[in-house]
Amino acid sequence: MKIKKIEAFVNKERRIIVADGEDCQWILFSKACYPLYGLPRMTNLAFFAMFDITQDKWAKYYFNEVSLPENVSFEDIVPDEHVLDRGAIRIGLGGHTLEPLVTSQGLIFFDVRYLAPFADDDNYELYERTATDGSPYIAVKRGMELTGVILPHEVVDEDFIETLTNLLDLSRVALENQQKRCADAGEEQMTMEEAGK
Repeated sequence: MKIKKIEAFVNKERRIIVADGEDCQWILFSKACYPLYGLPRMTNLAFFAMFDITQDKWAKYYFNEVSLPENVSFEDIVPDEHVLDRGAIRIGLGGHTLEPLVTSQGLIFFDVRYLAPFADDDNYELYERTATDGSPYIAVKRGMELTGVILPHEVVDEDFIETLTNLLDLSRVALENQQKRCADAGEEQMTMEEAGK
């Protein structure tokens, strides 16, 4: 996992929220949490140093130590978790690049930037887990080890569904026109071949 990618989140959100886990500290963002395996327990000054935040900028960053959220699991393995299949479609919405995932409760969308710390690692997989309120969330795992937790981006509402429905309808029109052009081009090609005989 790339610490530099996590540093980018820190600089964007201007805050460092950390929590103690069983084996390590975790760093928490608005929609994702990452374990800091292999690092000693660090204070705010150690985090500032690790993320190259100079003393003149300390006041611009919020630092806090909290408890791990209780609504999701930070265990490596939980009952009934299962691998999520990833598709090829992404959606740009409000400055976020969202990827849909099919879960046991329908589609969820997550911000793909939260996978940036795993950019050079092809051995991770995404798992569906269920929070205490019954909602799905994403566990990022490398082998059997939990390497991240990502919460869905809540975008599904009536306006969102209407937008997707309109896109689907217009895509059907575009496909029909494309198929018609291909058919017309095929007929024209046949006519030209016959004329050349």
